[in-house]
Amino acid sequence: MFDLTTLSTLRGIAAVPAIRFDAVVELTGLDWREATETGEIPKTPGVYAWVDHAGLVIYHGSGMGSHGLRGRLGREMGWGENQRRRIREYDSTDPDDGAWILGESPVIRMIAEQRPQLWVAQAAPASWTIPDHPGLAMPATAVGWEIFIYACSLYVAGRRSLLGGGAWEAKKGSLGADMEWTAWYRLRQVMGM
Repeated sequence: MFDLTTLSTLRGIAAVPAIRFDAVVELTGLDWREATETGEIPKTPGVYAWVDHAGLVIYHGSGMGSHGLRGRLGREMGWGENQRRRIREYDSTDPDDGAWILGESPVIRMIAEQRPQLWVAQAAPASWTIPDHPGLAMPATAVGWEIFIYACSLYVAGRRSLLGGGAWEAKKGSLGADMEWTAWYRLRQVMGM
């Protein structure tokens, strides 16, 4: 008999640096709101963060299109609930059933197993400026904010995201490369440097 809970004996917790959610709030200046159900998520474009119980950003992204954040996150919340149902209904007499559950994407497993807090913010032009560098790309769109947060996380924690993500190109001339400079100067500004 294969028991999913026995896998915990093979797993440890790595202390990996991550950006704190309160830092994201300060750096972005956006109006972040916690969402516990789909109806609390705006239908407008914006960014989101899945935050663990220690206040660290595990994963973040953006939602756009005709259903904005609600379309994107409604699916993610549904996938997490579906994963929890699959775990509850797991048949330990069928060992292959475990592969189906454990092989789920890292984001869905994280939502289902850790039950992190979900925070959302509507995309808006930055409420702050970098006066010494007026030509910098400034975040204003959902994608712009997502990339800005990736860049801030890179400088603060040494990685763009704890769990996947960060696939935006950072080649010279790309939005990712431009936003890295914006993030750098914003970090210095917030830290009083």
